[in-house]
Amino acid sequence: MLLKLKPIPKDYIWGGSRLVDEFDAPGDSDKVGELWMLSCHPDHRSRVDGGVYDGKSLPEVLTKHTDFMGTHAKKFGRFPLMVKLIHACDDLSIQVHPDDEYAADTPDKQGKTELWYVIDAEPDAEVVCGLSEELNQDQFRRAIQDGTFLDSLQRYKVKAGDVFFIEAGTIHSIGKGVLLAEIEQNSTTAYRIYDHGRVDEDGQPRPLRIDRAIDVAITVPTDNPPGPLVGPREVESRTETVLGECDYFRSVVMETFMPTSFEVGKESFASVIMLDGKAVFMTGEETMTAAKGESLFISAGTGRVSVTGKSTFIVTTI
Repeated sequence: MLLKLKPIPKDYIWGGSRLVDEFDAPGDSDKVGELWMLSCHPDHRSRVDGGVYDGKSLPEVLTKHTDFMGTHAKKFGRFPLMVKLIHACDDLSIQVHPDDEYAADTPDKQGKTELWYVIDAEPDAEVVCGLSEELNQDQFRRAIQDGTFLDSLQRYKVKAGDVFFIEAGTIHSIGKGVLLAEIEQNSTTAYRIYDHGRVDEDGQPRPLRIDRAIDVAITVPTDNPPGPLVGPREVESRTETVLGECDYFRSVVMETFMPTSFEVGKESFASVIMLDGKAVFMTGEETMTAAKGESLFISAGTGRVSVTGKSTFIVTTI
């Protein structure tokens, strides 16, 4: 089954208007930093746009049709995935996410491993991904306290097409001028380490979680050069790039020029996020058009999905 989902705009102190202007996001805020394209998180749940389930939340639909998630979903105990578009008009805070074991006692009950796919970046824009030198916990704490840990961050200049795999425990930050897609576990648990001296709307510094961050952070350098897992390569009249694959998700960018198709088996649903162009998705029973900035949920077991139109989109499965 094909379901179109309404993107959910999220305002942040570092947000702007590009997601509204370029991806036709709802609202007119000039502080939109994220579009939640697929979410069953209690903070914000995706809602269906059109069709028989119009207006219903995705969790409502999946409660009624548990088979829509696929057989792989059973091992997670809850809906496992979240997909966002993020645009940074200022540097994001430097933070870290816990792994599943540490997060078991948090409200989300699971950690967060994520993947970034850079859609666009201003000249000299950069991201932080890990440390450039090894620090033990005591050294890390002292470096945070005196500010010298900023010199130990691994920074990467980024460009469109770069891919970063952010394993739980990796210290990270998205820099000013970066537009990316973020595929991640269904969690919002984050431990902020540094926030550039910013204050909230009440004039108060945003809270830091230093002790928690020290508990979970990977404080040795990781070999994490930007780049996709496989590709790009030609597959069935399209260009396909495997962005990444882990225990939680597999994400692929597909660029279509001619009619093509892909399979959605019984093992997993497919999330489709439109990055550019327009495409028509067809199954044996349904036809749905999706354009840049739109999101589709394709239920597990749908089978062969045919695609026509010149477009670029991310397909994520679990």
